[in-house]
Amino acid sequence: MARPIKKGLMYFPFDVDFFSDKKIKALKVRYNGDGVMFYLYMLTEIYREGYYIRWDEDSEDNAMNDLNLSEGFIKQVMAFFFSRSLLTSILVNGDTVITSPAIQRRYQEACKGLKRQIDVNCEIWLLGTDETASFIKLTHNEDKSNKNSRLPEKNHSLSEKNHTKEMKGNETKLHDTKQNDDNNAVDGSAIFKKNFGYSPTDAEKERLSLLLSQNDSEIVEYALFQSAEKNKKTLAYAMGVLKNLAKEGVTNMEQLAEYHMRTGKV
Repeated sequence: MARPIKKGLMYFPFDVDFFSDKKIKALKVRYNGDGVMFYLYMLTEIYREGYYIRWDEDSEDNAMNDLNLSEGFIKQVMAFFFSRSLLTSILVNGDTVITSPAIQRRYQEACKGLKRQIDVNCEIWLLGTDETASFIKLTHNEDKSNKNSRLPEKNHSLSEKNHTKEMKGNETKLHDTKQNDDNNAVDGSAIFKKNFGYSPTDAEKERLSLLLSQNDSEIVEYALFQSAEKNKKTLAYAMGVLKNLAKEGVTNMEQLAEYHMRTGKV
């Protein structure tokens, strides 16, 4: 009986300008070394399995235990990954799948030397035909037995797991309290200029100050970033982004991550 073909990589290419990337710099400024460590962790988890992973509660628990990070921190950083296109979330048959075009390009490059056809799921493969190599075959039905999310390696008892969740939850509450306190210290002009490329007027400063007093600072910055991405660099557009998110029950980065993974929308 032939051995199943391994789809994961033993190692993956790593860009030497990784720490010069503006997105990584922003990640480090926002979430310090833990944020960068979590991103590298996600890359290794994905490449170990191939070009994507299924992300669920078990995956989140593994990350919490492996990296000693809180549940709230992981949700917030995941939302940051999605908002800056460092990672992409896709819904496939009810499962949340994490990948990105950049990850798939590196995976494709790493598979060149295998000199065999590589089957990929067309629902997950994000590269266009002009970018997809000839040895990549798009399929509609990957082996359904290959549930390539990493299963929990630790058999915690239910009480132990709940205790861990409670501890992580307390950490999250402390983090959220600190974040609310930090809202008052946020330099609205700085995040405005960082995303829009120019300094706000006095009137814009007043409106921005009001936005920051009524909303989580990170979700405000996300709205500014999305406005800039759409080339709509106005506070009015950013306020529209916030309003639409609020209609979906999204008022902070944790809720944004959950919303994105639930709907596949940013």
